Amino acid sequence: MPKLTPSSTSVISMTVIMEGYDVTLLGSFYGYPMFRQKYGEYLDEENGYQISSTWQQRFNCLAAVANIVGALMNGWATARWGHRKVLIASLFWLAAFIFVVFFAPNIEVMLVGQTLCNVPWGVFATTGPSYAAEVTPLAIRGYLTGEYPLGLAA
Repeated sequence: MPKLTPSSTSVISMTVIMEGYDVTLLGSFYGYPMFRQKYGEYLDEENGYQISSTWQQRFNCLAAVANIVGALMNGWATARWGHRKVLIASLFWLAAFIFVVFFAPNIEVMLVGQTLCNVPWGVFATTGPSYAAEVTPLAIRGYLTGEYPLGLAA
């Protein structure tokens, strides 16, 4: 296995940028007219199509639960298979289930896809800092683990 450098640790920690961006992305879609027309319900002439608060709550709650499941699975899986294999498997999982979200014909399928995408995002949220804390030299460990919150804010 090749020796990993601090720069590769930094790249692995950047998966949290994707997690921070994607978790908030769906909430911004609720306001788009085409999204509301495809996945919402028609209310009246004044309001048009809307995504109900019940569905918005389902998306928010299941996303949080799936993130927690991903974070918990990461602890167990990393101890068994290692950081790199778990991260690669999570990236493949995410790539597969993004298609479910992208081609969702209705809001139910969109909810399932979003929930399945949130599991690897939970893995990404916990992999970067723990990996950086384990493999980087002590002199730069604080810098590399400190970039994690910057990625969440991105």
